[in-house]
Parts: sequence; structure tokens; C-alpha cells
Amino acid sequence: MKKLKTCLIVLIKISLICSVFFVLSPSSKVQAIFSDTASVSMGIKLELGTVSLVTKDTSNITAASFTEGDSILIASSKLVNEGSLSAKLGYKVNITKENGATVTSAELKDTSVTINFGTVAKEVTASSASLNTNSFIFAKDSNSKEVILEPNSKGEMPIKVSYKSTAPTKDEKIKVSVTFRLIQANAVNANDQLFSDEEILENTVRLVPKTNEEKSYWPDKSTFVEAIHGKYSYSLKNMKMLFSETYNSFNSTTRDIKNLNKATLYIQLPDNVPLTTTVTKNNGTKENKPTYIISQLSTGNEAIKSKSIELNEEHHGIVITFELDESYSYDPSNSDSSLNYANKDRFELSLNIEIQKYGMYENQKYGYYDNSHTYDQFFATRLVLSSDLVLPINGAYTKYAQLPIKLTKDKVNLTFKRFNTTNPESADPINFKDVQINAKDIGIEVQGGKEKQIVSLLNPDKTFSLWLMSNETLNNAVLNVKITGDTGNTLIISRKLINEIKSQSTNMRSMKVPLVEENNSQQIDTKIAEEEQSSSAKSSLTSDSKGETSVEKVTEEKVTEEKVIEKTKEVEEDINSSVVESTAEWKEKNITTKEKLDESATEAKQEINN
Repeated sequence: MKKLKTCLIVLIKISLICSVFFVLSPSSKVQAIFSDTASVSMGIKLELGTVSLVTKDTSNITAASFTEGDSILIASSKLVNEGSLSAKLGYKVNITKENGATVTSAELKDTSVTINFGTVAKEVTASSASLNTNSFIFAKDSNSKEVILEPNSKGEMPIKVSYKSTAPTKDEKIKVSVTFRLIQANAVNANDQLFSDEEILENTVRLVPKTNEEKSYWPDKSTFVEAIHGKYSYSLKNMKMLFSETYNSFNSTTRDIKNLNKATLYIQLPDNVPLTTTVTKNNGTKENKPTYIISQLSTGNEAIKSKSIELNEEHHGIVITFELDESYSYDPSNSDSSLNYANKDRFELSLNIEIQKYGMYENQKYGYYDNSHTYDQFFATRLVLSSDLVLPINGAYTKYAQLPIKLTKDKVNLTFKRFNTTNPESADPINFKDVQINAKDIGIEVQGGKEKQIVSLLNPDKTFSLWLMSNETLNNAVLNVKITGDTGNTLIISRKLINEIKSQSTNMRSMKVPLVEENNSQQIDTKIAEEEQSSSAKSSLTSDSKGETSVEKVTEEKVTEEKVIEKTKEVEEDINSSVVESTAEWKEKNITTKEKLDESATEAKQEINN
């Protein structure tokens, strides 16, 4: 009983200890994790595609120049989104010197480039602050929203680029570049690094300072000729024209012919008579009328027209400016059909002028005052190149033609010429005169040929040079000389280019002649020496063998003579063939050598006979 009681006490104590330990010990952390997914439509659609920008129907204005006034058009094109995704359009404008040098901010002052996007977007003008920033700007529509180009034809955008600045102070050329950037439609900034494509539209603009025309200019008195009745005089000093086809029409089926320089007639009127007369009308109002008018003016040639008639109050006269305006059809598949016109040498002028004077015979009426007539068969002459004039064939000069230019590795210097003959059937250089070009701009354009195969150089005196860097065949190579005169017309002189480099084999054949002659001469001299030694040895034989020796000697002499003749003939044949291929200098040398060989052969025969 006592033992059982003890066991219960121990059990109770153990239970109490366990209860205390459970209560006093720290409880462990318990975590509960719950997960779930939900699909919500956010209205975003992801697509795979491309962004591609191209230009088409691009036109750069040839010989674009700016002096002052309104902006000038320098280029036009169409932007097309050829990708599969819609995209935003950005642009940036850069202006540099023609050689790539930087244009300073001071030089860009008051300079602007205008981009017209048609009806798709608002016209924008990049002023000096936004030029050369190397940062793209989004084009925007009339609602100031960023323009988005749709794919394919829906995304076509016509553009025109114009240039304007203050009046330039020096004559120079600049390059205007407009870079268009098509960037994916979710772009926030036009410069973002996202899928994009770029196209550049650029052109060169010539800045021409305004020149104040010399109002004081008037031809010298010694150049004036009196009219028929001597009541006025006129000067023909500046009545000459140079002409050619225009650059813009040269590749079309209708070619235009224009004059490079202005032709001007100066008429001197009496100083004691005012150029204007004040007339009082019936209603009492007054009106100024010119005292003298050109009542009749004819040139005798439909292609020659008067462009302007102006009074010159400073010199008390009239200034008449003439122009040349002609065109002809050109068939590229049959160029010979247009050759006569393409080679047209000149336009004759038969100028008739009649002047009437106000109140000459009746009040308030014009009456005959005086008239004049002049004829110039070389009034307008074609501008040609010196390469068209060639040496005569068979003693006679050929008919004039626009000949190909033959190029070598040596410089070919070319100058400008003009017709000075009534006989274009002859290309005799005496029928052509040198021309000192006083043009605003001259450019050399070489088309065709391999890259860097043809080198061109414009000389300070307005002549130019061409040469080849290799003797490879020239395929469809053409030289275009572009000239802009004081008329503003840009003319072209176009010639084919051909390779005239001679092969090295031809030069080597001309060197064979002296070598062959020298070797044959040595062979003959050696043969003569051998025969002399043979003759000496045979002459020392005894008299008993003289008969036999004589027979052998005669035989040997005949053989030697035949060999000498044979060698001489070989040399003659070689000389004759060489003379045909060589120049006159070689011809004289070969003949001299041949004579020496003949003399040597004769001396050898004589020595053998002796």
C-alpha cells in the first residue's frame, strides 16, 4: 500500500513537471500560404511586323541657288511606309559646307528650312535654333497629334523641302540634309531606341551674293553705229550668243536649245530730247508717255526673240535683251535622225528695228522716226569642245561631229570652242575660235566606267582635264559638262569617253627591229671571219693539192655567198615588217641599218673573191 502510494506521488510530480515545461516553453511560428490566378482583359494586342521607310519619285533641283527673297525649292519626294506596322514620323535637319565642314551658329542666323508634308501634316520650318541639333522631332497634324504613317500606299506622304536665309555675303555651296525617321507607333520620343528606319533627302545649294549691276555701264562710243537716217545710233558689242542643249531636257525626247549668255543691244538717243513726254488727257489728267517706242522689231529667225525692252535714263537710251529658244525631237533608238540638229552650228540674225517718236508729225500720235538693219551670220554659235576637232584624214578635214573623247593615262586637256565658219562640213580648227567662259558655274559630271577609273579636274581658267587610272575597258562612259550662264540657263555638253591606251605588246614589237639588226650583223661578221680563216688555211696547202683545193674553195665561196644573201634577205624582211609597225623615226634608223648591212655583205664578197 505504501509502495503504491509512492508510485502515485512520483507519477503526479512527473505530470506537473511536463505541464510546467509545456506552459513555459516558447511556441513555434505557424505560416499559412494561399495562391490564386485571375485573367483580366487589358485591351493590349501584341503583333509581330516590320518598320520600313523608303522614298520614291525623288527630284533634286539642279543647280539650286539662293540670292535673296522668298524661299527656293531644293528637293521633293514621297515617303512610303513599306513595313507591315503603323509607325510615327520624325525628322531632323542638318546644314554643312559642301566639303562636310561645320556651319557655325552665326552663319546659320536667319536660316530656315521648310518641310511641306502636303495635307497629311502641318508644314514645319526648322529655324537656326533647331538646325544641326542631331535630334529628331515628330511631325504633327492639324490637331497637333503625332503623324502616323500606315503601311503600303496608305502611308504615302508627299514632301517638299525649301531653303531660305538672309542675303549671302560670299559665294559658296552648302549641303542641306533632311533625315526622316519612321519609328514604331508606341514611341513617346522620336529619338527612342526602338524599331525604326531612316531615309535622307539632301541637295546642294549655291549661295550667290547679290551683285548690284553696274548702272553706269554703257558701251564705248566707238562701238556705236548710226541708224539709216542718223537720228539714233546702236552698239552691237554685246550682241553674241553661245548655245547648247539644256541640262534638264537632254535625256528627254524633246531637247531644248537655250543661250548661255545674254545678248544685249544698246540704242543711244539724242540727249536734248527727254525720254518721257507728259500728256494732258481730255479729262484734264496728266500721263507720262515714252517719247520713243520700238514700233517694229524682227530678228529674221523664229528661235531668236526679244526678251526685254527697257529705257535707260542714266545713259539716255534703250536696252534690248535677246534670248534663244528652240527645241527639236530626239529619238534615242535612232540618234542619226536627230544628228543634223544636234550638230547645228549657228543661228543667223537679221535684225530690223524701227523707232517711232511721240508727236513726230501729229500731236498725241507716234510717227516714224528712224530705222536700222544689221546682219550677223555668227550671232549665236554652238559651244563645242576642242576634242571635236581632229587631224584631217587623207588630206581632207571631215564633217564636224560631236566626237568621243579618247582617254589615256596622260592628261587630256580640253578647252571650249565655238563655230566661226559658214561651212560646218569641215572640222578644220581654223574654223573655230577659243571661248573664254564667263559662266556663273561650271560642273564636270562623269557617268559610267568603274569607280575611280576616270579622273577629272576643273582648271582655274575654266578649262578642264581628264585621264585614266587604269586601262580597263570603259563601258558606256559619258562626260557631261554643265554650265550656268548669266541667263540662268544650265546647259550641257555631252561626249562619250573611250579608252585609247595602247597595249604593251605593241610597244615591244617596235623594239624588235634594232635587236634583230644587231644580232644579224654579229652573225654576218662572225661568218666573214670564219671564211677568212678557212681561206688562209687552204692557201697554205701544197701545190699538188691546188686543183682540188680550188674546186673546194669555189664551192665554199658559193655557199658563203648564198648564206650572206639569205641572211641579208632575212634582215630586209624583218626590217620591212618593223618599219610598217614603227614610227618615222624608226623608219630612218632601219633604212640606215639596212644600208650598212648591204655594205658589209658586199665587202665580205669582195674579200672572199680576193
